[in-house]
Amino acid sequence: MDDVLQRIAACVLCATLFCFATLKTLGALQQSGYANKTFLKWLKRKDNMQFNRLCVFALCLALSSTVTALCFSFLGVKNALLISGLVFIALTVGYTVAEHKYSLKVPFKRTGRAARLFAVYVLFVAVFCYLLIALLYFLAVVNGSDLYNLIAYAPFAITPICLPFLLCLANAVEGAFEKIRNRKFVERAGQVLDETEIIRIAVVGSYGKTSVKNILKTILSEKYLVVETPASYNTPIGIAKTVFSPEFAKKQVLIAEMGARKAGDIAELCRLVKPDYALFTGVCEQHMSTFGSEENAFKEKSEILKCGAFVVCGEGLRIRVEAAFGHPENVVFANTSAVKNAHYYATETEFTLLLGKDKIKVKTPLLGEAGAENILLAAMLAQKMGLSALEIE
Repeated sequence: MDDVLQRIAACVLCATLFCFATLKTLGALQQSGYANKTFLKWLKRKDNMQFNRLCVFALCLALSSTVTALCFSFLGVKNALLISGLVFIALTVGYTVAEHKYSLKVPFKRTGRAARLFAVYVLFVAVFCYLLIALLYFLAVVNGSDLYNLIAYAPFAITPICLPFLLCLANAVEGAFEKIRNRKFVERAGQVLDETEIIRIAVVGSYGKTSVKNILKTILSEKYLVVETPASYNTPIGIAKTVFSPEFAKKQVLIAEMGARKAGDIAELCRLVKPDYALFTGVCEQHMSTFGSEENAFKEKSEILKCGAFVVCGEGLRIRVEAAFGHPENVVFANTSAVKNAHYYATETEFTLLLGKDKIKVKTPLLGEAGAENILLAAMLAQKMGLSALEIE
């Protein structure tokens, strides 16, 4: 019984260390939208050394534990294995420290889902470790050789190689419960939105969504009480969290950023938000890994044109929209010729914005043509929503 408890304790310790050592992979899975298929594609990329580092780590563990156990064999099998175990832990801690020097493109977010997945991940790794140790212990007992006993646990070092796949397994199991929980959460948010008198605005596109959202909020705040989805919250869960946040109370306008990783995402978000207005910034090759082509990306994001909202589109979308939809009455296009006398400095941008008969002087810390075009999009929608030129300025 004592041996079993000791093995359980050792497995929990090893699992915790291994999971903290591979926290980066959990961050990559998070950035993959918790989609195992997308995560495994990231893992297999030729320029991604993550799996290679795990293989080298496993090899170092196997060699160091075996050599250490053999060197200290004169102290007896138990003492030699204990010393090799300390070396095993020291190497794992060292790998963890070294691994944390490699940063992800987007920092890992400590969300509730990530915490729940991490707990399930630790459990799965601990179970895997226990089964592997039990098997190796059984083989050592059957063999009965002291020399074999000293190297019997060397195969345990393969565990790091299995960690990404154990993470996927944990994600598949935890994700099943997460989908049920998230669906109910989003449905409640939709009910709240349906019962609330609030103007809903969607921001869609392959680029510039967060910038345009922030610009639009700043302009509309001259007339309305505005709440926007924070940071890059652009999923049904992100929008639902905004609806249930304290900032949502008593607001007159909701600006919801809408992201898409696969076909059907924009339609799902439109059913949730039911936007009255929308901004469609444009499409580019940014999401080719998920959509396959720029045309597929446009097809998905143009779902915003079918939801009945009044839509302001970026100038570059005119040809595509008119080819696919003709000349919809609920769509207008930005025209960069409305940006006059533009001066792009190192720390600011100045230009004159033409909105119909109105001329607005703009001075902004946003840099370059993209900043001016984003302001134009936001200003056009603000004018449609009843803001005066003075309020916009």
